[in-house]
Amino acid sequence: MLSRFILVLLLLLLLLTSPLVDSHRPNSFLPHLRLRGGQNLPSGAYTAYGSPQNPSQSKSGSSTSSPVSLFNEQSIKTDIDSFLSAGSRKTFITRVYTILSLQLLTTGFFITLSQVYRPQMIKLMLSSSGPLIQFLSAIISVVSFFSLILKPEIRKGPHKFKILTIFTISESILLALLTSMFPSHIVSKAVLTTGGATLAVTGYVRYNKNPKYDLTKFGSGIFGFGLAFIAYQMLYLTSFWLPIPRIPWNEMFGCSIGAGLATAYLAYHTSLIISGKGKYKIESDDYIFGAMALYNDIVNLFVYVLRLYAESERRGKD
Repeated sequence: MLSRFILVLLLLLLLLTSPLVDSHRPNSFLPHLRLRGGQNLPSGAYTAYGSPQNPSQSKSGSSTSSPVSLFNEQSIKTDIDSFLSAGSRKTFITRVYTILSLQLLTTGFFITLSQVYRPQMIKLMLSSSGPLIQFLSAIISVVSFFSLILKPEIRKGPHKFKILTIFTISESILLALLTSMFPSHIVSKAVLTTGGATLAVTGYVRYNKNPKYDLTKFGSGIFGFGLAFIAYQMLYLTSFWLPIPRIPWNEMFGCSIGAGLATAYLAYHTSLIISGKGKYKIESDDYIFGAMALYNDIVNLFVYVLRLYAESERRGKD
C-alpha cells in the first residue's frame, strides 16, 4: 500500500512539475507548445507522446497539410553549439588567467630579488654593463612580443610557450632593473595599487550585466587615444636630440593619463576575454594572446603608478 502511494505521489509530482502541463486546462497533458518567437501550437497537433498529426486529419481522415515537426533540427544544433562554445570559453578563460598568474609570479619574483639585493642592483645599473643588459632585454622583449602578437601561426604553434617564457623573463629583468631605482615602500605601494585596480576592473567586467556599459564597443576610441599618447611621448623624447622645440612634459599629469589609459586597456581586454564579444573578439584557442594583452596592461599600469608615487614623494620633500 505504501509503495503504491509513493508511486502515485511521484507521478503527480512529475505531472505538476512538467513544463508541458497547462494549468488552465488540467485535462490536457499537451495543451500548448511554445516555439521560438512566441508562437503556440495547439494541443491537437500532437498525440499523447509527441507524435505529430494534423488536427484536420483527425476529423476528416485525410491530411490537408504537412505534419509539424516537434523537434526543430536547427534549434537543437544552435543549442548544442551554444553549450559547446560556453564550455570552450570557460576553458579559454581558465587558460588565460593561469598563464597570466604564472607571468605575474615570475615578474614578482624578479622584483622581490631586486629589492632584496638593491645595493648590488644599483651598482650594476651604474656600471657599464647596466645599459647593455637593459638594451638586450628590451630588444628580446620587443621581438618576442611582436612575433607572438603579429603572427598567429607562431602564437598557436608548438613553440608558443618557449617564446612566451622568453618574453616574460626579459620583461621581468627590465622591471627588476627599473624598480631597483625606487625605495621598497614605493614599490610596495605601486604593487598593491596595481593589484587592487586589476581586481576591481576584473570584478566590474565579470559582474556587469548592463549592455549599456559593455566596454567592448569602446575599443576604437581607446586605441586612438593610446596612439596619440604614445606619439606625444615619442616627440617628447626625440625633442632632446632633434633640432625641434622642446616638448613640455609634466610627470604627474603624464603618468596620471598613462595610468588611466592602461586601466582602460585592461578593462577592454578583460571584456573581450570574458564576454567573447566585440568586433575584435579573442577566439577561444588564442589564449596566449589574451594572457599577453592582460600582462602588458598590468605592467604598464604598474610602471605609471610607480612613477606617480615617486614623483609625489619627490614633490613632498621639495
